[in-house]
Amino acid sequence: MKNYITFLLFALLSGSLPAQSGIELGMMGGLSFYQGDLTNSLVWELKESSIGAGLFARFPVNDSWNMRAGLSYVRIAGTDLDNADRDRRAFAFHNNMVEFSLVGEFEPWGSNRIAGGLPVSPYLVFGSGLLYTKPKVDFSQFTGDLLTRNVIRDRDTPYSKLRVIIPVGVGVKVPMGDSWLVGLEAAIRYPFTDYLDGISYSANPEKNDWYALIGLTLSKKL
Repeated sequence: MKNYITFLLFALLSGSLPAQSGIELGMMGGLSFYQGDLTNSLVWELKESSIGAGLFARFPVNDSWNMRAGLSYVRIAGTDLDNADRDRRAFAFHNNMVEFSLVGEFEPWGSNRIAGGLPVSPYLVFGSGLLYTKPKVDFSQFTGDLLTRNVIRDRDTPYSKLRVIIPVGVGVKVPMGDSWLVGLEAAIRYPFTDYLDGISYSANPEKNDWYALIGLTLSKKL
């Protein structure tokens, strides 16, 4: 994984050299949500969403490929109190995370957008990054006794606050004149851990957690 991140960084720097005038700076903001031990449904529910926002720099490689470096704040949260079947367990958590990512954007019709022939241009996102995560777990409303040993185990289990993530997603870009781009992007982040919510043994230790961010982007070409 370290070699993969090094490769992306090299591609980012080397690929942007012949097209420095096309570098874009931008921002993103939207809704975040997670899937994990306190999720009530496999389908995203608006009431379980939080917020995410960040800044990014986009480096053109050619008309179809861009490399993008981003720094984002993402909040996720969850509670058993939203689920009648789990109100006796009554776990809750929140996690204010910081994400750094290096991703590639593949825009198959990018040349047509650049030439002014497309009002909307779709793209794919794939890459890697690092996540600082520090979940705050609330076990105080737990009224049962069957899971007490596992609750203690979750409290005492050491886990890294720094995680490698794999972002994968889709988006669309809408040009606004010669210099501005507005976009919509949805991307899942997989962090290779079951402790994104600080809970594992006392819930579902068989599956890892993940999170996603859906938001609007605004960027300007330098």
